[in-house]
Amino acid sequence: MLSQKSIIQLYTEPQLATSVSLRQWESLILVMRSEQLLARFGYRFREVGVLATLEKCVQRHFENAITLAEHQHTQIRYEAEKLSSYLKDKTKKLVFLKGGAYVLSNCSASIGRTCGDVDVIVEKSDITAVEKALILAGWCHKDINDYDDQYYRKWAHEIPPLTHGVRGTVLDLHHNLVPIISGRMVDTEILFRYTKTHSHGIETLTEPAMFVHSSIHLFFNEDFKYAYRDFFDLYLLSKGKSSEFWIEVINISKALNFKCEVEKAIRYLSLCFELKLPSETISLFDKKLFVFELSFKDRVFISGLSPKHYLSTGSFGIISAWLLMLRGHYLKMPLPILFYHLTVKSARAILESVFGKHIFTKVENSKSI
Repeated sequence: MLSQKSIIQLYTEPQLATSVSLRQWESLILVMRSEQLLARFGYRFREVGVLATLEKCVQRHFENAITLAEHQHTQIRYEAEKLSSYLKDKTKKLVFLKGGAYVLSNCSASIGRTCGDVDVIVEKSDITAVEKALILAGWCHKDINDYDDQYYRKWAHEIPPLTHGVRGTVLDLHHNLVPIISGRMVDTEILFRYTKTHSHGIETLTEPAMFVHSSIHLFFNEDFKYAYRDFFDLYLLSKGKSSEFWIEVINISKALNFKCEVEKAIRYLSLCFELKLPSETISLFDKKLFVFELSFKDRVFISGLSPKHYLSTGSFGIISAWLLMLRGHYLKMPLPILFYHLTVKSARAILESVFGKHIFTKVENSKSI
C-alpha cells in the first residue's frame, strides 16, 4: 500500500524516481491522478532532469498531465481577465481565491496545479448586483431544488455555483471564507487589506494571506476529498519562506480569528513534510505544535491528509474520513440547525429515490392563449 510519506518523499527527493519499477509506477500514477497531483510531480521531475530518464510509457502520463495543466492555466487567465474587466464597475472588490489565485499570482503553489472551478470573493453588499451581471453575461445556475438554494443563500458563504453557457467554466462566487451560520465569518474588510494587484487589474490575496486561507479551507471543512492536493499547496506556499512571511501569517490569522487552523497546518506540515520554521518565529506559535508525540487526533488528521485512492487508504482512512466529516459539519453549523439540515436532506433523498429526483422541482403555471 502506498503511504503518504512515500509519495511525499518522491517529491522532496525526486532522484528516487529513477529506482521506481514499472509495476510501482502503475500504482503511483493511479494515485497521483486521482489526487490531481500528476502534473505537479511531472513538473518536479522535469525541473531536476529526472523526467527524461524515465520509461517512455511513464513519461507520457506526466507530459500529458503537464499539457492539461498548462491549458487550464491559460483558460484561468482568460476567465480572470474577462471577469475583472466585466465586473469592475459592479463591485468594489473582486479577489480570486484558491487554485485560480495561485495560477494568477504565479506563486510556487501554481506549479502543476489543476482546478475544477474558479473561485472569487466580493463584498456581501455587492453579491446580488454581481450575480445579476454575470447572468446577463451568459453565466447560469444549474438546476437545484428550493431547499439547496435556500441553504446557499441563507446559511452558506457563497451563492449556488454558476456555469458559463458557452465555455463551460464553473464559477464559485463567495462573500465570505466560511459559512455565515458557523458564527465564525471573517471580517472581509480586514481580509481585503491583504490583497495584491496583478496585470489587467486582477487581484489575489498576498501569499501569507493565501496560506491562512488555505489553512482555513483545509481545517475548517468537512470535505477531505482533495485534502492531499491542498496539503501540498500549503507545503509549496510555505517552503523556504522567511521570518517576515511567518510573522505576516500569524498577524493575519489573529486578525481573522483563525490562528488555530493555521497552527494545525504548521503542525502537520512539520510532521509530514518536515517543514522547518525560522528559529526566530517559533516563539510566535504554541510550543505544543513542535512536540511530535502523536495523539489519536493527530493520526486522524494525518490519515485525512493522505491520498484517498484505494491503493493508499486502509480501514483507518475510512474511519478518519467519517470522523473528519462529522467534525467539519459540527464546526460549520450549530447542532440544532445541523440536525435539522441532516434530517431534511435525508428525508428528501429517500423521497427522491422513491418518486424521482424531480419531486421537489417547482413547475411554473402557464396560461393558455
